[in-house]
Amino acid sequence: MNKKDDPSQVLTKRATIRYTESEYKMVKDKAADSGKSFSDYCREVTIKGYVQAVRKSQELNEIREFRSILIQYKSNFSRISNLILNKDPRLNSEILKLKDSLQLLIENIRL
Repeated sequence: MNKKDDPSQVLTKRATIRYTESEYKMVKDKAADSGKSFSDYCREVTIKGYVQAVRKSQELNEIREFRSILIQYKSNFSRISNLILNKDPRLNSEILKLKDSLQLLIENIRL
């Protein structure tokens, strides 16, 4: 949706922040590193307390690959757990915990 289509999304208020030269350069560099404009970077930091950087395609590919590996590990631990279920229930519960923690990691990976 274009900001002009929704009047509540139009930026109408202005705030002034004073920086030293070195602070200004640091903030400009951080904004550039995050892939956001200086204004968007400052707005996001002041409202959210952090900035979700715009990911480059190479980073996205690495994250996808890492996520895929985690999914394979989770599947392998599930198979191992099923194989030893009758042999050692305590070991089985430990493996299930590990599998669940891998699942949480997988779910927390944002693309």
